[in-house]
Amino acid sequence: KTVLPHASQTVDTHMLAFRYRPSDDMSVYVKAASGFRPSSGNFPLADILTGDPIAPVVLAADTLWSYDLGVKGNLADGMFTYDIAVWQSDWKNFQSSIFNGVATSSRNYAGSLKSRGIDGAIGFNLMDGLNVNLNATYTDSELSHDDGLLGAVKGERYPNVPKWTAAGRASYTFSATDTVDITLNGGFRYIGESMSTFSKSTQSTPVLIKGYTVADVSVNFTYNDQITSTFYVANITNSDAVQSRNDAIASMVTTAIRTKPRTIGFNLGYEF
Repeated sequence: KTVLPHASQTVDTHMLAFRYRPSDDMSVYVKAASGFRPSSGNFPLADILTGDPIAPVVLAADTLWSYDLGVKGNLADGMFTYDIAVWQSDWKNFQSSIFNGVATSSRNYAGSLKSRGIDGAIGFNLMDGLNVNLNATYTDSELSHDDGLLGAVKGERYPNVPKWTAAGRASYTFSATDTVDITLNGGFRYIGESMSTFSKSTQSTPVLIKGYTVADVSVNFTYNDQITSTFYVANITNSDAVQSRNDAIASMVTTAIRTKPRTIGFNLGYEF
């Protein structure tokens, strides 16, 4: 009789939140919450030279605690809105991929990843029908231990997580006739640079992924509040940027996911 590996868990998660409103136009909040990802079956791997196991049959659960402190509100009778928060997360025993030169599987990192950052969003309602929204995020992450199998080094950042991201959008709606409303939209998103993998990875060569910006525009027409049509151009500058990549050492093959090229389209809808 063969007894297969199994896992059984009972996990408590917690959340504590507090909010204080010093005025009708401002809210201050604090939140702490825990989470976890349950154990799961895994494809076992062994070191092809020593035969030592490097990926288990069952992955252990990983856990996360997150903490947020923020303030949000509006000024000038809603003409200006804001939402700013500082945060920190502690991710322990997280799951990451591993390659033995033949196959790829997953294993748990024997340590924790501590991330901290700030999120900010502001909005401007400059005039009737005109709205501008901007947001940005700064993220700093740090590994707590070396992990030779993953190629992780204590103190380095987690791969594929940029320090800076940002986005913005503006829209202007006006009535062209008694039955036709037109909305002009424009926006951008910025993704900062990051590393493709851990600095001492044995499965792929670490490469700097450069930051990039993508912009989109669109025009919406609404007829009698029922028929809508949208003309759009996504990635208007035809930015050809790498979003993620894998430079495999064993096969010497590079694979990458790139931004979607400029796309021009039209949508038509009817609301019953």
